[in-house]
Amino acid sequence: MPYGLDDQGRPIFLVSTMAMHTQNLQADPRASLLVTQDDAGGDPLGASRVTLVGNVLPTPPSEVAEARKLYLARYANSKYWVDFEDFSFYRMDVGGRLLRGRLRGDGLGICLRICPQPTRPSC
Repeated sequence: MPYGLDDQGRPIFLVSTMAMHTQNLQADPRASLLVTQDDAGGDPLGASRVTLVGNVLPTPPSEVAEARKLYLARYANSKYWVDFEDFSFYRMDVGGRLLRGRLRGDGLGICLRICPQPTRPSC
């Protein structure tokens, strides 16, 4: 799904209420976003990637103008539908404050996870 980033690095989405994923978010805002390297050279498992987990909610009205500007800067063609009545901006508030990683023993890369509380020993 195309996304932009706000000034705090939170993902911003422009979605239609007709889309099933929007209806799912309205029923339950918990979601994940897989972010991958643009060009992995044909090997998706060798690409850098991270999964963000959080709640996706409508962008507050006071922040819509800035979200619109940032999103259109990244996806200029969205200007054709951004003002349609069924389209709205949503923002992901990523759950967790600390990102930790570890090198996997099998040499396949680094595992990352977002820890809900930085003081939890399990993280």
